[in-house]
Amino acid sequence: MMDLAIKGKGLDVGEALRAHIETELNGIVAKYFARALDATVAVSREAHRFRADITVHPLKSVVIQGHAAADDAY
Repeated sequence: MMDLAIKGKGLDVGEALRAHIETELNGIVAKYFARALDATVAVSREAHRFRADITVHPLKSVVIQGHAAADDAY
């Protein structure tokens, strides 16, 4: 199991959103890698949209970063 840090920038990430992020991220990581060392997810607001910045460290020397924005946090 990977070490997962979920942070809210300027907003409170509730338990339901935290559980959703953990479930989805574990599924996506498992699709491409046997396991991941750690991951960080930062959720923030941009006007009326939510933004998620994700960093995953799946292998010793590999770091994968991505981001997305949507009207709904889920």
